[in-house]
Amino acid sequence: MSLSRQSALVLVCGTLLLTLTAVPSAQAVILTHVVGPMDNLYNTAWLGNPFPAAIGTGLDAGSVESAGSPFDFSGYNSISVTATGCVVDAGTACTGPDGLPPSLFRGLIVYSMIGLWSSTGPSITAIGSPFFVGSAAVLPVPGGGPAYLFLGENDGIFSDNSAGHYDVTIEAVPEPGTLLLLGSGIAALSARRRRRI
Repeated sequence: MSLSRQSALVLVCGTLLLTLTAVPSAQAVILTHVVGPMDNLYNTAWLGNPFPAAIGTGLDAGSVESAGSPFDFSGYNSISVTATGCVVDAGTACTGPDGLPPSLFRGLIVYSMIGLWSSTGPSITAIGSPFFVGSAAVLPVPGGGPAYLFLGENDGIFSDNSAGHYDVTIEAVPEPGTLLLLGSGIAALSARRRRRI
């Protein structure tokens, strides 16, 4: 084997070793969460809350937790959320997490399960705006820092919600690290170059 081929092989092996050790430590995780009938994303005065009239009209929506602590999803590109169950609201039958389409309230389907990303776990420091989740959704995780998920019901008068809840399952599977993909590309280019020589 020539010196240049040995150098290329050392470079490729070193790059692969570096990439394998630089892969994020996030592991696949399945979490469960319960959204109660009075869980209101707008209950507190978080910065940018578009509906200050809703402050104090329900209970604070909690962040998704693992082992009693808010779970940071920043090591994941996306998560899969599924929900079952129903909430009884005054004047309605038990409504599932998909709500009552096409009726909208605050721009989202009324009585549906909604979510909000936050850069802090115990309380909301909003990343973007609330969004529809419903009974099944794949949600992109915002990048650039910690990402905690808060879930609640899209309602206006929470005090008349008499019973029920949504049982939520969140599955997060880490994507391959960018460096691993880069290392694989470099290895493929090196192999192709060796075949030409």
